[in-house]
Amino acid sequence: EEMGRARWGRQPTRLDVQRTVPKMVRIVDVNKGVKTGLDSGDLAAVAAVIGDQSIDASSKNLKRDKDVSDLQKAKPYMYRYAQAFSKASDSPLTTDMKTQLDAYFASMSATREEALKGSLDGAKAAYAEADKALNLLVDMVEQET
Repeated sequence: EEMGRARWGRQPTRLDVQRTVPKMVRIVDVNKGVKTGLDSGDLAAVAAVIGDQSIDASSKNLKRDKDVSDLQKAKPYMYRYAQAFSKASDSPLTTDMKTQLDAYFASMSATREEALKGSLDGAKAAYAEADKALNLLVDMVEQET
């Protein structure tokens, strides 16, 4: 029985996965650190583990030993992985994945801003949004693959 059309143009190859997934895994520790900090009310730790999101992981910044956060180091690989579900133009799955990635990174930046302001409730609310976006992203991929 036909399950409806696939929402991806192609599946990531083993090479795609090998090139992206190990670099994406860093966000796991970042998320754990944020959760731990929020649970204990340590907003300084939350802000520190997220890091300055205005410094992107360009080769120039990395070479200059700028303080590039793990989130920024993972970011291009996460978008590259989303792109791996597309051929020339973005598949519906890639488009949806990018939307959730945008939401995740924006919410993580907001979490840091709230933490720097000293607002535990604000940081928790922003992190809940980031967590939701990430869970939606994982669910999308699992449904399709």
